[in-house]
Amino acid sequence: MSECRGRTGPIVPTRALLGSRCTPPESRSGPMGSARFNHEGMEMKDRNACLRLRLAGLTLTGPCIVASSVLTGDMRRIAKADDCGAGAVSTKMAIVGERRQSHPDVILRPKGGGIVSPGDRRLSLDEACALVERIRHEKDLTIFANLLAPADDESAWQEGAARLAEAGAHAIELDISCPNVPGITPRRSVAQSPEHSERITRAVTRFVEIPVFCKLTAQVVDIAEVAVACERAGAAGIVAINGMGAAPEIDIHRGGKPRYLTSAVHSFGTLTGAPLFPIACRAIAEVARSVSIPVVGCGGVSTWEEAVQMMMWGASAVQLCTAILVHGFETIRAINRGMQNFMRERGYTSPAEFVGAALQYVVPAEHIVRRRVRLSVNAEKCSLCRRCLRPGICLALSESAEGIALDDEQCLNCGVCIQLCPEKAISTA
Repeated sequence: MSECRGRTGPIVPTRALLGSRCTPPESRSGPMGSARFNHEGMEMKDRNACLRLRLAGLTLTGPCIVASSVLTGDMRRIAKADDCGAGAVSTKMAIVGERRQSHPDVILRPKGGGIVSPGDRRLSLDEACALVERIRHEKDLTIFANLLAPADDESAWQEGAARLAEAGAHAIELDISCPNVPGITPRRSVAQSPEHSERITRAVTRFVEIPVFCKLTAQVVDIAEVAVACERAGAAGIVAINGMGAAPEIDIHRGGKPRYLTSAVHSFGTLTGAPLFPIACRAIAEVARSVSIPVVGCGGVSTWEEAVQMMMWGASAVQLCTAILVHGFETIRAINRGMQNFMRERGYTSPAEFVGAALQYVVPAEHIVRRRVRLSVNAEKCSLCRRCLRPGICLALSESAEGIALDDEQCLNCGVCIQLCPEKAISTA
């Protein structure tokens, strides 16, 4: 037996088959072997030449990957992602076993981000394989096939991965951290256990030959420990982080009822978008400093500046979801354009040149030495908006007949006033 069976055949989940792993799409003969996209040598669309990057042996035409979500569950949306310059897509989660048949219900938060209810529809394995096949035949996109199976069933993970690989996926994304489905227990995902993460990852990496990425959560004692376990098990890369379990907003004027559009009862959902960004960047940095495999960043990116920041924290590429969900697929085009301009201005020829740039400045807190900074107020720029007088932390600023006065001895050097001033009238002396 030279390779595992395809979509219509069963998978034999035994260790005896570890030597007969499913082969990657590029190595096969027939229609899939001659697909338009070939990572090792076939010419691709030259949309963003300077943004092209390598990721675990794959070539991406840009750093923006559309995260597994409702945005990647059908060809209409995937076509929009491709048209706007996505470097890859992670297809909507394929579930081996029981799945929900519903739709997403989203509560947008005032300052960005959202709470997604746990009821949105996932794809069956047959649906996911059909989608992957269609993308391969119609688009020049790298495909990460997102997969979830029961936590205690290694053969189910193997079956799902093998069939998605046979369908033409370029990589498997093991969603071992989804907060909306039961894992090891109803409240504990696979990714919250290094041992379980390693076991599931090893089962899959020994069964397929295409790269396997593990999607992790920040809701864990030590995300780096989990990442190291996944790398030890053969993972080709890490995706950090998934959405985080959170409570939805409620209507305080209706006795605490949920604000979901279509549900009259509660279930804890997933926090996504802007609130995750600083949490994701820390998780990415911790993982990037602990493993030798690439990290794909995910969590709250909506601008090119945030994409660059996340990459400087150690991400080789970034996944987008909430920003596209709210503002559209043009977000990808704007990030690509902004990053290209940034690279041109700073003299970078490849995104790889600034990946991890911020890590050199990370030291233990006890090693930080702070210098005293003197501030000054430019009376000509000051519009007397008085925003700088509001912060409770500050006793150094006051209003006088001449305008805003600053008492240097009372100044804590916190920097809050500089950030609040709309006229940039407060600066270092």
